[in-house]
Amino acid sequence: MSGVLEFRALGPLAVLRDGAPVELGKGNERTLIALLVLHADRPLSNDTIIDALWGEQPPPTAPEMVRNYVARVRKRLGEDAIATMPSGYRLVADPDAVDLLRFERLGKEGAQALEGNPDAALQSLEEALALWSGRPLPELDSRAAGRDEIGRLEELRLQAIEGRMDAELTLGRSGTLVPELEQLVREHPHRERLLGQLMLALYRCGRQKDALERYQAGRRLLVEKAGLEPAPALQELQLAILRHDPKLGAVRRSDNGGHRPARRAMPSRRTIMLTASAAAVLATAVVVALVLFGGSSGPIVLSIHSLGAVDPQSGTAVGSLKLGSSPGPLAVAADAVWLGAGPARAVVKVDPTTFRALQTVHLPAIPYSLAAGRRSLWVGNGFDGTLTRVENGRSSRPFRPQPRSTGRLSLAYGLGSVWVGSQDDTVIRLDPRTDRAVDVVRGVSKPEAIAIGSGSVWVAEATRDVVARIDPRTNHVVREIPIGGVGTDIAVGDSAVWVVTPGEGRLWRIDREPTPSRPRSPSARSQRAS
Repeated sequence: MSGVLEFRALGPLAVLRDGAPVELGKGNERTLIALLVLHADRPLSNDTIIDALWGEQPPPTAPEMVRNYVARVRKRLGEDAIATMPSGYRLVADPDAVDLLRFERLGKEGAQALEGNPDAALQSLEEALALWSGRPLPELDSRAAGRDEIGRLEELRLQAIEGRMDAELTLGRSGTLVPELEQLVREHPHRERLLGQLMLALYRCGRQKDALERYQAGRRLLVEKAGLEPAPALQELQLAILRHDPKLGAVRRSDNGGHRPARRAMPSRRTIMLTASAAAVLATAVVVALVLFGGSSGPIVLSIHSLGAVDPQSGTAVGSLKLGSSPGPLAVAADAVWLGAGPARAVVKVDPTTFRALQTVHLPAIPYSLAAGRRSLWVGNGFDGTLTRVENGRSSRPFRPQPRSTGRLSLAYGLGSVWVGSQDDTVIRLDPRTDRAVDVVRGVSKPEAIAIGSGSVWVAEATRDVVARIDPRTNHVVREIPIGGVGTDIAVGDSAVWVVTPGEGRLWRIDREPTPSRPRSPSARSQRAS
């Protein structure tokens, strides 16, 4: 049986042949495949298989039944997919075609690069974490055989997350990390490394008091639950924060630097704004969007795991859709809303009038970013620098917008093009008909988010406190507008560009110019985001 097989265990079990799902059967047959994938780098003994399938009281014919299951699996996967060993069986696969083996390799590479090359470490760790789509192999939840191995993988995932946080802190991205670290510390309150990372990120954002309060809360938990004091490293970090130790790095103050508060945007026509709510960690961003564009005197609360629409003039919710999991990225086209399906490798098409889910399209990777055109959707695939195009309900094979494209890609559609921000400090302009690069804009440092409006392309950079303005007529950066923090989200409306800097808890308004060639510099003003 020909075709390239790919095995996925970092989530529900899946096997792909040339990108298409393979039918895996049910019951013990499917469990056997899960066990083989889980132990892909070593032989799986007959005793282990029998224990996993039948527990302490296997039938007398168990060895023969295992041979029958293996024969059936070979019919599904190919005769060469399973090798017979002296005491059992082994999955035959390229290590890079098994997601858990690739995850372990990338995790080790990232950890080794942390000391001297944080950019390389971040790229490896982000790529490793993007392989996860949920709890590993829920098919084995009731089986004792895989429990230890799955626990080991989940621990490695947490270590990879902690390594990614260290890399981003080293690269000066403290402001963008605080919401995620807050959530991680809530989920894993006994992991002192995460608590230390949160304290450091808060301190570098000018929130010394909050950093010290997080330490005290963590210490109380350790003392009350385990009877232990924090580790010496965490105690030393607390003292360094108290002393404003210069070794902790630069601190960005959270005052508004003398800028006048921004006025609220009041749209001139009745439109509907869509927003997604995943969990408490996203509450700030959701409230900012609704208060700003809704003109409401108070925040509008969406239920967890939902997509909602708000009338911007009345500030009232006009529709919502309950989702089965945390929502991912969002893109709005003329006749539909596209939404990344949380940790799954899929996007959902939603009717913006009835709020019904019209279609689910499965993808080769977890969607990181989306851009919607008239007939097509472009998806940034995780953190590997590739795109997937969705058209007529089908997804293309991943492709690289240009040979050097790398890392997580930011996307926007407009001005007759697809604009792709790559972590190699470029913005690529694609022809939406051919997906070919027609130009490359250089000099944009780690483009984090892109928006189109007022005849320009606006880019929030991940390593500098600026928004870059690109003139699409020349494909050059014509302005760099300073803002008081690192922007993570950007939008255009009401004769202004709006940028969220979560590290400072602010929303920035940049007054747009009528044309890109006007000589005066746009101004940036801030409004607190929470």
